[in-house]
Amino acid sequence: MARRVRPAAVELIGVQATAVAAPPAPRLSHGLRSLTSRYAILAWTGAAWLLLWFVVPVVWMIWELIGNQEFQDTLSFTGAERTVNLRALRNTFETSAITTLLCLVGGYIVAYFLVNVGPRIRIILMALVLIPYWVSIIIRTYGLIVALGRKGIVNEALIDLGLISEPLRMVFTTNAMYLGLVQILLPYVVLTVYTSLEAIDKNLFTAARSLGAGGWGVFRRVTLPLSLPGVYAGGIIVFIITLGAYVTPALIGGPGDIMIAQLVWINVTEFGAFGTAIVLILPLIVITMVLFVVFNRFVGVDKMLGAGGARGQR
Repeated sequence: MARRVRPAAVELIGVQATAVAAPPAPRLSHGLRSLTSRYAILAWTGAAWLLLWFVVPVVWMIWELIGNQEFQDTLSFTGAERTVNLRALRNTFETSAITTLLCLVGGYIVAYFLVNVGPRIRIILMALVLIPYWVSIIIRTYGLIVALGRKGIVNEALIDLGLISEPLRMVFTTNAMYLGLVQILLPYVVLTVYTSLEAIDKNLFTAARSLGAGGWGVFRRVTLPLSLPGVYAGGIIVFIITLGAYVTPALIGGPGDIMIAQLVWINVTEFGAFGTAIVLILPLIVITMVLFVVFNRFVGVDKMLGAGGARGQR
């Protein structure tokens, strides 16, 4: 006669069998451990490089400014010097803000178009966005000077079309400087916004349309809010880079478009006034660090890498 097993015993046996049958926790393979250690080495190398070429110089500048009487004397500017410095500071922030706004508008349009075209066209357009980075900024700026010159291709085309009778003055103006900065910095916004747009779950669009939202409603309530991390990241990058812009404003800007970076160069190379250069640089460093802290506080650096939304079906 078969022996009856109590339900509690059956449950206990099942739990024990499951515990016995459970596979051991997987261990990291030698290759994976090696890869992890390599990433750690790269991370520490980057941190050491940043410490050597950013943190140490900044600390040295602050120390010299506080403890060196020669540097402290540079804080006393004449009236003319103060006017020039304030004008350069105003130009720097104004140029950075306008350039950032132009790049955000143009970059968002390009990124939105890239997300909504076919794969083949997307590859071609993405290549057109990235290929200019293979060319030096100086060469690209000089190319823009040639194209916008009095005998450049733009003026020649306008004259041939009968739109103008005499060549227009396009280079060495404020508008030319903005054009040069935008064509250099636009890809930063395109890439960050494209990453955020590509990460949005496509099922959200379907759900929004099923609830009666039109094209503008889907964009305003779904696309734009979820792509804001990319917008913030691109804006921060463009603004910070423009704060230190030197080549493009110096080569193609107008006489009144002097920036802080140009004043720093002049004070160091022409007059050897390192103290004045430090005084001019410190506000830019402080503002850059504040922007980074604010961005990290309200958005997060991890979202700069493209965490615009949950990935879904493509």
